[in-house]
Amino acid sequence: MDYRSVPLAKKIIQLVLLIAVLITYGCLDRIDFKVQGKEREAIVIQGKLEHGSPSRVEATITKLFDFTASSVTPIEVRSCVLMDEAGNTKPLLRTGRNTYEAIIPEDDPDIAIAFGKGYMMKVEAFDGRKFESSIEPLYDVPEPSDLRIEYYDRNNGVGSERTWIRLLLSTPIKFNDGSPAKLKWDIEEVAKITDSPISRDVTNPVSPSTCYVTTSLTTRKVALIDGEEFSGEQLVELTISETPLKVYYAEGTYFNVYQEGLSPDAYKYWEDIADIITRTGSMFDPPAGKLATNFKNTIEPIDDEVFGFFYASSQKVIRTFIPPDPFGNAIKYCPPTVEGQNPERICNYPPVCCDCAALPNSTIERPAWWIE
Repeated sequence: MDYRSVPLAKKIIQLVLLIAVLITYGCLDRIDFKVQGKEREAIVIQGKLEHGSPSRVEATITKLFDFTASSVTPIEVRSCVLMDEAGNTKPLLRTGRNTYEAIIPEDDPDIAIAFGKGYMMKVEAFDGRKFESSIEPLYDVPEPSDLRIEYYDRNNGVGSERTWIRLLLSTPIKFNDGSPAKLKWDIEEVAKITDSPISRDVTNPVSPSTCYVTTSLTTRKVALIDGEEFSGEQLVELTISETPLKVYYAEGTYFNVYQEGLSPDAYKYWEDIADIITRTGSMFDPPAGKLATNFKNTIEPIDDEVFGFFYASSQKVIRTFIPPDPFGNAIKYCPPTVEGQNPERICNYPPVCCDCAALPNSTIERPAWWIE
């Protein structure tokens, strides 16, 4: 199982849904949807084709949240299909409440996933509406050359979070054909944490578990770069994330960076999301606009009926490690296990310290790439 993709994809989808709501309802002028009964419920389609061995295509399809009870229910569709520019198709199967997925091996008889080709997503709802995206090209993403950590004092040494971590990535900024690359990074931290379960019976103590807990940093900031901004340069070093040095990292933490290459339209979509995330809410912020989408209703186009985006990319991964106690502080995030406590007492630690294996973004299986 890919313990990265599930929590990361889910949080990105939640982020896109929230932004769509804020844009729709957060403007000074009221926006009235041209809704004609239940059949015109606005939907959000977020799709992605990821080249690999095997390749994978995934989609999350939901109703647009409009602060009514019905908008939190899932929307079922008749079909969700990946199609290439030659008309070859691959159906996606429903894998969850509102998620669809297909795994595509290199020798798949239905469709070939190859660099330089174009792909699109088609969705048919049970009410007869048919949506399709524009064709998105698949780029071969350059391989990042280095990822390193830099420690620094943020507030001149004042405050409990004075020490911060800066992630510095070195990467080529051109695609293999020599054209400037538009790059996006998904960033996550994977922390090793030993929990502190409460033992109810001294004769049968509960043993602590060691877990590897994944947290996405992409929901705090969307990291992007346009290679056209660096004329003549082939390799650049960029700050892609900054975060406080936390006790949470005390047993060792990996930072994983997933580099993707975007088309101009996909880059503009994620750039708009990045701008919205960084808005301060002041009067000097530029007014919020409509979030772009590359989906349309092919039967009867209606304004503000469909949101979301489909894009294709390969993905290159690079990692760096924070060793336990980088400054010599021999502490752990969770307190020591205490045996023989009152059976009526509940665990009032952070959830990860009560039973780290019960968290959806956690596993007791050590990742194959984890090397200390």
